[in-house]
Amino acid sequence: MEEDDDQPPPPHPVLLLISHARTPPLRKVPDLTYDLRAAHNPPKQMRDKFTGVDKRLREHMLGHGDFAALLDRAEGEIKALIRKMTEGDVEGGVPPLREWRPPRGRRPWEVRNEEREEDEGKEGLDGEGEGGDVDEEEEEEEEERPTLRVGMFCVRGRHRSVAFAEELGQREWPREWEVRVVHRDLGRSNRKGSLGGKRGFNRRDSLGRGFLDEEDD
Repeated sequence: MEEDDDQPPPPHPVLLLISHARTPPLRKVPDLTYDLRAAHNPPKQMRDKFTGVDKRLREHMLGHGDFAALLDRAEGEIKALIRKMTEGDVEGGVPPLREWRPPRGRRPWEVRNEEREEDEGKEGLDGEGEGGDVDEEEEEEEEERPTLRVGMFCVRGRHRSVAFAEELGQREWPREWEVRVVHRDLGRSNRKGSLGGKRGFNRRDSLGRGFLDEEDD
């Protein structure tokens, strides 16, 4: 009983929307994944000038039924999974969200500095590496909060998947959920928001923007 009294209330859950290129895949497998490669590809002159964070490119994409239909489908599937997480699934062994607790024995806020020191020792050794992923601090925080990860990818992770993540982030989500949009392959353009999908962003453009190949995505 004392142990229960010491437990803090469950933190607000996070809906994490991650756009990325087809390769490399995300290190942590998402709960849901959407492939945008079959969706309409913006013309080259538009891809050269804009990325998926730009309103003009997003409006262009919304004018094509395949993209809009996939958005609606994704919204429905994500909301269904949110309901399942919130209410729990007895048969599937999923406890309701109100009973969620961080993994026992792990206190990330106490070991984070030590992990950062280890990472600093690795800096400069990885070179090109395997490509960026979600910020490591973001991944650590996922251990402390219930998180629904949704991945969406296109060829290079700069246009269709980015526009898809941006538009999904603007949909109506349960107000107790915090919505975050992360564009892995647009550099460090992580966008953290408030509850219910109302977010304030720091926009960043694609690295190498304006020097894209004909088949770039």
